[in-house]
Amino acid sequence: MRFVRGAFGPHTPPEVRERHERLMAAMDPGVLARCRNGMYPAPDAFGARAAARAYPARRRCPVLGVYSTRAAADWERAGLTHPYSRVEVWQGCGHYLHEDRGDGLVALVEEWTAGLVEPGRPLA
Repeated sequence: MRFVRGAFGPHTPPEVRERHERLMAAMDPGVLARCRNGMYPAPDAFGARAAARAYPARRRCPVLGVYSTRAAADWERAGLTHPYSRVEVWQGCGHYLHEDRGDGLVALVEEWTAGLVEPGRPLA
């Protein structure tokens, strides 16, 4: 619950916050603990920085990343390998930025993906 309560930006609608709190409160604590352990403390966990750093370097496809902090965006940028990749920073959003700025995210994805289908542009 602590994570969920701190995961929103100042413009997140109250009903979005309430829905996430209800969902988290309804989760089996054992499932949440196993999920967290699998994502972070486990030796090969994706959430661990060392393991996570290896993944972006293996990607050969274009990537669109949208982050709420410059530090997270910079971390993503450091692993990009495809020239069409793009990283945006939407400061003031929280973890659920797709709900903070849903219309903006849809517009961004539509604009970015339109460039993927331009004739002659290699995807990988």
